Amino acid sequence: MGKSQTSLLLAIAMMATTTYAIVPNYPSPTEANADFNRRVSEVVKGQVYRYKDQRMSPVGVGTWNNRDVSGLRQFAAGMYVFANPARFSENEFTALSGLTNVSTSQHRDAFLAKFREYSKTINVFKPVGTTMDGDGQAIYLDPTAHRWFQGNQSDGQWYNGECDYDMNLKEISTVIYAFLDRPDILPNDILAQLLMQNTNQLTIPYTGQDVGLASVLLRSYGNSVYGMDLNVKISQPETENHALMIYQWQFLANNVIRWIASLDPKHPRYNPIIKQFFDRNTAQYTNSDAFSNWLVAALTRVSRRGMFETNARAYEAFSFTAIANLAANADLLLKDDVNCKKVGVAARNAADFLSANFVFQSYKGKRNLSRRRNWEAGYIAEVSLYSHNYMTN
Repeated sequence: MGKSQTSLLLAIAMMATTTYAIVPNYPSPTEANADFNRRVSEVVKGQVYRYKDQRMSPVGVGTWNNRDVSGLRQFAAGMYVFANPARFSENEFTALSGLTNVSTSQHRDAFLAKFREYSKTINVFKPVGTTMDGDGQAIYLDPTAHRWFQGNQSDGQWYNGECDYDMNLKEISTVIYAFLDRPDILPNDILAQLLMQNTNQLTIPYTGQDVGLASVLLRSYGNSVYGMDLNVKISQPETENHALMIYQWQFLANNVIRWIASLDPKHPRYNPIIKQFFDRNTAQYTNSDAFSNWLVAALTRVSRRGMFETNARAYEAFSFTAIANLAANADLLLKDDVNCKKVGVAARNAADFLSANFVFQSYKGKRNLSRRRNWEAGYIAEVSLYSHNYMTN
C-alpha cells in the first residue's frame, strides 16, 4: 500500500472513531471490540440451535446438496463451540451431540461423528467438463463452477439451470482455514473430504482451471424457445463476485494441498492421500505467476476503483467474503512464496478499502438503497439491514 493510501485509511479510522464518540448511546470502537467475542458467540448459538432443529432428528444429519451453504455453516458453528468451549454452556454441547451428563470431549466426538457422516455426502454434482450419458443428456458444466446447463439432444430443447457451486467453495475455504490448526476439531479425514468432495476424478475439484476460462456459458437457446433448429450458445465474462469466489478457492485450496504435501509424515496434518494428489500433478496445485498476477490485478482494481457490482443484491458481500479469505490466508501457509505474499497484500488492501468505504456508506443509513438488480423478484422494494446493507455473507 502506498503512503497516500495509508494516510487516507488512517484519516478514515480517526474520522470513524470521532463519529462514534460524538453520537450518543453508540459504543466506542474500544467498547465494540471488547464485546466482539460475546456477539460472535450469540451468532454461533443461533446456528447451533438451527442445527439442533434441522440435524438432530430421527432422519439423521441430512445430506449435502448443491446449495447447502446453511448446512455447512451449522457444522462450522459446532466446530467453533468446541474450539472455544469456555464461551458456551452444557445446553449448546447437548444441542450438538444429543448427549447429556458426559464430558466436553465426548460431546465433541459425538458431534464430529455426525459431521463425518455429513461430509461423506459432499460431492460435486457433475465432473468438470462436458459429458454425455447413455440417454443422450448433455451436461455442460463450465470450468469455473458457477452455472450448469442441461439439454436433451433428441428434441433439441435446452434448459438453463444454476448451481452456484462457487458459493459453497467459498464456505469450504473458510471452514478449512478457520480450523486448520485444530486437528482435534477438523480431523484429517474430514479435511480431506472437504478438499476432494467425493470426486471420482484424479484431481481435486476446481484447482487447475485456466484463469483464461473466466467466462461462463450463460444461455443455451434451441427450437423450443424460438422455433429454430439451430442451438445457439452465448458466453460472456464471469461476474465479479463469482470470479472472486471461484479463484479464491483455487488459490487457497492449492496452498493447502501444497503445504500438506510438504509436511513431515509425523506432522499431525500430514495426509498421504493429499500428498498423492500433489505428487501426481505438482504444476496444477502450485499457483502460477500468471494466475497470481490475475488475482492481484482483480484485487487491486477493488482498492483503486471500488466494487463493480455495487448495490446489486449485496453481491459486494459475496465478493468481500472471498477477499477476506484471501486477506487472512493467502500467505498463511507458504510464507516465503512470492505469489502468496503479493496476493495477501493486495487482498488486505482491498479488504481495508471496502471496510472503510462501508463505514461512510452506512452513516445515517446512506447504504440502505433499493437495489439495481433482480427487481422482478421484489428486491428493489426490500429495505432491511441484513438483506443488502451488510459486508459479509
